[in-house]
Amino acid sequence: MIQLYSHRPEVAASAGECPRATALARLQASRGPRLTSLWHANVRLGNPRSRRLVALLDGARDRAALGAILEAEGLAGAPEDVTDPEARRGTVAAQLDETLRELTHLALLTGGDVSR
Repeated sequence: MIQLYSHRPEVAASAGECPRATALARLQASRGPRLTSLWHANVRLGNPRSRRLVALLDGARDRAALGAILEAEGLAGAPEDVTDPEARRGTVAAQLDETLRELTHLALLTGGDVSR
């Protein structure tokens, strides 16, 4: 099937330091697992961490702040037996990077200007 578009959506090639999802994706993520990608495809995010992260991606927070929020909410994905703060931050950062790569691949992150 061929799909034609009158404009190319501003899909992010990578998450960047202050990643941003569309307002629609953020709203949908806060309500449940079904989201709409920038290609207007239906995406299902069954992982609570992924959904919470999308809801937080307004472009105003850097990766460290996002990781701290997920950690405080128990959604960071770091094993409980990792107690060293430096090792824990590294584990949280790795989990965050992996989740952001997944969201980028699903076309849920925008590369456009934050003001639009």
